[in-house]
Amino acid sequence: MSDKLHIVFPLLGVARSGGFRVISELASRLAQMGHRVTLLKADKQPVPYPVDERVGVVSVAAALKGPIPWRRLVAATTLYQAVPRDVSVVVSTYFLSAFLGWAAAKRRRALHVYFVQGYEPDFFQGRPYLINACRKALAALTYRLPCRLVAVSSWIARQLRKHTTSKVRVVSNGVDASAFVPSSSRRPSDGRLSVAALAWREPRKGLPDFLRAVEILMECRTNLAVRMASSDPSLRVNAQFKTELEFPSDDAELARWYRRSDLFVSASHLEGFGLPVLEAMACGVPVVTTDSGGVSDFAVDGYNCLMVPVAEPTALASAIARLLDDAGLRRRLAEGGLETARRLSWENTAAAFEQCLLAGG
Repeated sequence: MSDKLHIVFPLLGVARSGGFRVISELASRLAQMGHRVTLLKADKQPVPYPVDERVGVVSVAAALKGPIPWRRLVAATTLYQAVPRDVSVVVSTYFLSAFLGWAAAKRRRALHVYFVQGYEPDFFQGRPYLINACRKALAALTYRLPCRLVAVSSWIARQLRKHTTSKVRVVSNGVDASAFVPSSSRRPSDGRLSVAALAWREPRKGLPDFLRAVEILMECRTNLAVRMASSDPSLRVNAQFKTELEFPSDDAELARWYRRSDLFVSASHLEGFGLPVLEAMACGVPVVTTDSGGVSDFAVDGYNCLMVPVAEPTALASAIARLLDDAGLRRRLAEGGLETARRLSWENTAAAFEQCLLAGG
């Protein structure tokens, strides 16, 4: 295999999400390293995060009508046919595109890499039970494909090894040190302490747990400001207390939002990596996080965060209260977070990913 590769990411669609954020960063860094990188997508939506100008963005959207399963089948077929002949590596990033990536790579005699950012069988819980059971089974089946498996955390790698005897490589996510930096000046204070969290619609992100934890805190505290941010402009937070909801449009705004907080809280039930936690650390903000999976690769209780079990609002409230009451602890955790963030950069991520592509076997 040549040292300079043509790397194609076939995407059924793009959206403003953590998963695509990682893809855009990785694609940009690989292009900067001299590889030819193409984002091949089956929709006409603009790429929601900036990518390096050397990254090719190709839309092959078909006129799609009918039920969603049919539209996805048409989109997958269109992507399969559009993968170029000179491709060196096909990178699948989701279980619905894993089969088309494997087939396209086999057709073009290219390497197939399945880049796994979340343990997808756990994404599908509750109703509709039968459909979700089928999705879970299909997602698990993709991990058995004859491909090169790359996971964003050792926690995901352990889950994948339940389904495959193939080697699973781990490439950790990074943080943009040019955007996510600590404040150079003292934050203005109105006498209140500010608690921040990201707001998501997905139940697995734990928003109800965070709101319940704050309700518990509010029973005996009046000097608490609750700040939230979301990438979904249509989202509304139904809380029993006053909240500030913002919609940062880019990394610069998101970093400023982190820095205006006294502490950041992640109440998620399941994270493949937990990038927002790392971003908050890079901004010098102390963190309370649940033990949600991938965060355990870099989040260490008592060193750079306070960590509590998932789905326990009372424990979450206790950890938040402990940080609010102890300025020295907030300072120590912030220092530990900054040291952690310095070790995890997108440049290191891209270099490690490149080694996974060039390595034999």
